Amino acid sequence: MLENFDAVYDDRSVMLKRLKKKRYEENMNRFREVHGHFFREMMTVMEEAEDKAAASREISGIILDEGIKKVKRFGRVPGYEEVNLTFFMIYYIFPAILLEESRYNTMVADALQAGFNERFKNSNIRYADYQTIHDGFNEKILGIF
Repeated sequence: MLENFDAVYDDRSVMLKRLKKKRYEENMNRFREVHGHFFREMMTVMEEAEDKAAASREISGIILDEGIKKVKRFGRVPGYEEVNLTFFMIYYIFPAILLEESRYNTMVADALQAGFNERFKNSNIRYADYQTIHDGFNEKILGIF
């Protein structure tokens, strides 16, 4: 399940740079084009699973394991990488999950949120859908940019 999911994290630092509304929109569209099959697979697994809670925990475990493997240095996750991983989860992973049209998308997002908060001490990550994040960006700051 979710073979090669680590590829999702390959461009994380590039995707987090200079985020503005238009760039976020472009990044998310490209992200879903390239990696959307992983998120569709998650929902297929959830649809077919008998124990939905266990399946959502397993999916969230894979997402977190692959992300942590990508950022681990010398056996631990440096603070700056934890921050980048947190932002990447909030801006891309959670919205991509919630954009999938499935009644189980929030179950997977809830399991991922709980799993993230368990693995990182002092973490209290929350998620939002794509539209909420997208609408949070300003088009222009004081009419200048």
